[in-house]
Amino acid sequence: MSRKIEEKVSTNYKTTVIAISVHGENDNPMFGESATHVKIEDEAAGPFIVLSQAGHETAKTGEVQLDFEELNRIVAAAKRLERGWPVENE
Repeated sequence: MSRKIEEKVSTNYKTTVIAISVHGENDNPMFGESATHVKIEDEAAGPFIVLSQAGHETAKTGEVQLDFEELNRIVAAAKRLERGWPVENE
């Protein structure tokens, strides 16, 4: 009787933050009126930042509305995403 021995394959996992919601303290981070989503994307030509505002009903299509405090937080969020993005070997 032969006994098959299975090798345990170990997979190492890590986490990478790819999106941050900047929103008012009492607003829903997903779809709140003040929520702006800062997301990093990569379409094989290098990473870039995408901003979206699902809850801003007054914004025109393709328009992003920010006050200066929100803009500063969004820039900080984008820098945080950039620092966490894996750098490929050159």
